[in-house]
Amino acid sequence: MDATLAQDVAEVEARPLSDTLNNTDRCDQCGAQAFVWVNMPNSKAGLLYCGHHFNRNEEGLREYAIDIIDERYKINSKPSASSPD
Repeated sequence: MDATLAQDVAEVEARPLSDTLNNTDRCDQCGAQAFVWVNMPNSKAGLLYCGHHFNRNEEGLREYAIDIIDERYKINSKPSASSPD
């Protein structure tokens, strides 16, 4: 397998299926629920970010990212399990 094909296969294997981030996925910086997954060069698992930390780092991440799954639209789309309602 040539190097380019091997890299493409590794990138596909590292990418989660679209729309799969859930409440068990946690931000790598603070531990809050992750809503954004970022695949960076030479990253096997990618990086997970809450909305706040992705917003803070978005410019730099978009500059170098191979792929981004952004599900921030899900923030506050329904009450959390810990909500009193």
